[in-house]
Amino acid sequence: MTESNIIVGLKTEVSRQVGFKNWEADCKDYSISCLIKSWKSCPADKVGELAWEYVDNAPFSVWKKCKSDLFGVYSKIGEYENKKGVKSQAHYTHNDKYLGSVKALGDKPVGYEGNFQIKRDKFVYDPNALTTCNNVAQLFAPKPLPVEDPEDNIPIAQLIANKKATIK
Repeated sequence: MTESNIIVGLKTEVSRQVGFKNWEADCKDYSISCLIKSWKSCPADKVGELAWEYVDNAPFSVWKKCKSDLFGVYSKIGEYENKKGVKSQAHYTHNDKYLGSVKALGDKPVGYEGNFQIKRDKFVYDPNALTTCNNVAQLFAPKPLPVEDPEDNIPIAQLIANKKATIK
């Protein structure tokens, strides 16, 4: 066998494997579209249960792209070293992926666009999304953060100073 025959054989095999991968992706997309169509014909009160069952038991994780601050998740600031060995501060995601420099994004943690795994503690089923969705992730919305009492952010000393003591 010549070297050119080996190269042709390798290119053919790579092309064949890419074809298998694309075929599997097409099958998955078709199956999910059929699944969603079947959910649209189910009683509305059952769909949320079915969607959560799918997410909880799928052999793969279901992810949704959304803003991190909807979950109360913000960037972490840590040390960054560039190729020349110069160290500086930078923002990182919850998965420790580089977001940008402190110089560009500021010295306070920031919200960012990221992919988040759909889990019950962070997401809720959105029944209104079923009519327009074309993938499972669209059926879920970030769980609303608890509403904070505005007085929770006021220092206790200031609250005490604002209250006038009265003698009865």
